[in-house]
Amino acid sequence: MAQQKNDPKFNKMMTDSFKAEGIAGLDRMQQDETQKFCSDPVFVNGKQGEKMRDKIQKINMASIKQPLDGKIGDWKKNEVIAQSGRSATWTDKADTV
Repeated sequence: MAQQKNDPKFNKMMTDSFKAEGIAGLDRMQQDETQKFCSDPVFVNGKQGEKMRDKIQKINMASIKQPLDGKIGDWKKNEVIAQSGRSATWTDKADTV
């Protein structure tokens, strides 16, 4: 069901139901090019989607920013954060680790 096209009434219900709270803005309701592509299983898995898959991959690979200093960070510190079990919530500040 999640991958079916939404009808206008459903879209209106979704946009009317969500409110901007803290760091969770309404911009999250709009899919980017990658999300739209990946949400359409017929297109993404079909022959016509082949060129688009390559384009989407190139766009996303180009968006990866390497650290300016060449260092990737402290993996031990990041492991502690990852294993903490705490997920980000709308009440967090944007700079919360």
